[in-house]
Amino acid sequence: MPFPGPKSQWKHAAFLILSFLIFIILLLNATRLRSASIYPIEGRNEGLTTQNVTDHAHVDAAIALGSESSKDPLSLLQELEGKNRFLKKRAPTLSYESALCKGRNALQVIHQGNPNPPKFTQQDLEDGGWLTDEDFPRVIPDDLKTAVSELKISSNSDDIHRISVSQFLEFTTQNGKRNDDPSGGTYLQTYIPKSGTIFASQNISPLQNIADHRRKNNQPPLSQAELRDHIPKLNRWSDVVWLLWVKQAGDQAGNLRYIFRDNVINDDSKGVIDQIFRIPPNTLDKPWPGITFDLSRSDKEGEQGTALLGTPHGTGIAWMLADHKAELGERHIKITVFTSHDSSQSDYYMLFELIRA
Repeated sequence: MPFPGPKSQWKHAAFLILSFLIFIILLLNATRLRSASIYPIEGRNEGLTTQNVTDHAHVDAAIALGSESSKDPLSLLQELEGKNRFLKKRAPTLSYESALCKGRNALQVIHQGNPNPPKFTQQDLEDGGWLTDEDFPRVIPDDLKTAVSELKISSNSDDIHRISVSQFLEFTTQNGKRNDDPSGGTYLQTYIPKSGTIFASQNISPLQNIADHRRKNNQPPLSQAELRDHIPKLNRWSDVVWLLWVKQAGDQAGNLRYIFRDNVINDDSKGVIDQIFRIPPNTLDKPWPGITFDLSRSDKEGEQGTALLGTPHGTGIAWMLADHKAELGERHIKITVFTSHDSSQSDYYMLFELIRA
């Protein structure tokens, strides 16, 4: 057998080198895919840039430690919310039936009122490490201008107060300890006291931000006892927003009439809406005036509206009504669901109309 010449030796060497490079590339790709699969779903669309998920359904778990033997509406609602998804690594989409159950309990809580409502002051904002920012344009979002006009809500810039509070500073925890590692929770609303209106724009609670951060870093969720060392007493959307509303509205705070939930992207809230309309996810196309659900009705419309109240966007408002019944009085609720006028977008909006009984 003749000894291979220089040319054939070069070809053989080139083939070996090419084969080795292909093997290395395949090995690196396989390693990358395995690493990426650690969190195939977690951390996606979890509300880090949106309001969507900041209400009591996300913040009460470290606070509402209801007794298992107590099944009155208030403790039952707290118990249901206390088992919410931020304590878990993953959670199923909120079903219509579960939302309806929460909504029915929320209505009872609203009707009876909270016998021991929280009493926070501006000092609690400071003690809680909340940084206030009011340097925002005083304008109405474009997608809401038609609704604002038809409802005769003031769009005068002098009447608009857009305020963000972010838990960015050292704070006192629920256990009374000082903590220099704030949660980063943020609540951004627009307040129009002249028209009794609040626009809830971008909100994420301290608890949810902590949970999202730990989940993204492959850390186990904190226990309820541990959470008390990581959040301030003043941490819930309804408590923070009510405190700021009273500061802006003064003795007219009881005239609150409209609460808009701006650009709803929370999976649970949108999922319940999609279930009500029996449509594929994120395909609702109902520009203003959208569809209104009167919760005082005893028919299917009232039931569906009650399910909407049981979503993360509704329970915080329910708590606000229950906690401040002395100021707000008895209210009937109508919920309007509508979408952006731009049909190419899937922006959902909710309007909670609080009507004096």
